[in-house]
Amino acid sequence: MHSFGRRVFRLSVASLFFCISLLLLAAGSAEAAKRPFYAIAHRVNDIEWVKYALSRGANAIEIDIICRDGEFYVAHDFLEGYGNPLGEFLHRLQIVARQHTRLALVIFDIKDVCAPGGDSKQAVLGRKIMQEARKTLRAEGVRVLYSVAKKKDAAWLTNMVTGDGAHRIKSGEAFAIDQEDDYRQVAEELRRSHPMPFAYGNGIFVANPLFFLNCAIEESVAKAAAAPRGKRPRLVYIWTIRSSATMRRMLAAGVDGIFVNPQNIPKLVGVMEESGKYRLATRRDSPF
Repeated sequence: MHSFGRRVFRLSVASLFFCISLLLLAAGSAEAAKRPFYAIAHRVNDIEWVKYALSRGANAIEIDIICRDGEFYVAHDFLEGYGNPLGEFLHRLQIVARQHTRLALVIFDIKDVCAPGGDSKQAVLGRKIMQEARKTLRAEGVRVLYSVAKKKDAAWLTNMVTGDGAHRIKSGEAFAIDQEDDYRQVAEELRRSHPMPFAYGNGIFVANPLFFLNCAIEESVAKAAAAPRGKRPRLVYIWTIRSSATMRRMLAAGVDGIFVNPQNIPKLVGVMEESGKYRLATRRDSPF
C-alpha cells in the first residue's frame, strides 16, 4: 500500500504539471492568436520624448524628417529649429532600442521640405535616410516605415529603389502615403515602377472640430483595413486619435496601428487590451 500510495502521488504530481503545462500552452496560443498592434507615439522628435513614450507603453514611434542643404534633421518644421541631425539622433535611438526592446517600429515622416527637385537628387538623399536607418534601427531588429503625405510626393520614396535591384527595399522596410483618401490610388502610385510592400494611413489633427471630416477619414481607413487579401495594404493606421470611442471604432474596423500623442498611450493600450483581439506587436512580428 505504501508503494502504491507513492506511485499514485507521483502520478498525481505528474498529471498536475501536465495540466498546468496545457493551460499555459493554451494561454500562450490564445495570446499568439491575437492580432499584433502598434501603439504609435506621435511626433516624438526628442530622445527624452521617445523614452517617455516607451515608458508609457508605446511599441512604435513616429519621427519627423526635414531637409536643408542636403542634410537631414529630426524636427516637424523649421519653426522648431533644425532639431537634431538625423545620424546623431538615430545613433542615440539605437541605444534606446537596445534598452527598450518593446520598440518594434519607427515611422519616418518625410516632410515636403525634404523633396528638392530632380529625381536623381531625391534618390541620393532618400538612400541616405535608408542607410542611416539600416545601420542603427534595422541592426536592432526594429521595423522601419518611410512615409510621405501625398501622392505627389511618391517619387521621393520610389526613387529610393530601382527596378534593376541595385537599390531595393529589404526585409523589415516599407513605404507609406498617409494623407490620401483612397488606399487604391496609393497602391497604384507606389507600385507604378515595380511591386513593393506598402502601408496606408490617413488622419486629421487631433483638435479638429469638424466631425464630418473625421467620419470621412475613419471611413477611408476602415475601407483599407477591410480590403481583400492581396489588395490590402500591409499595415493600416490612423492618426492622431484622442477619443476612446474613436479608438474602439478603429480597432473594430481592423486597423493595425493608431497614432496618439505620448500622454494618451496608456489610454490606447487599455482600449486595445479591453478589445480582447489585439496584443502589442513585438520585433518578432513582420508587418510588411
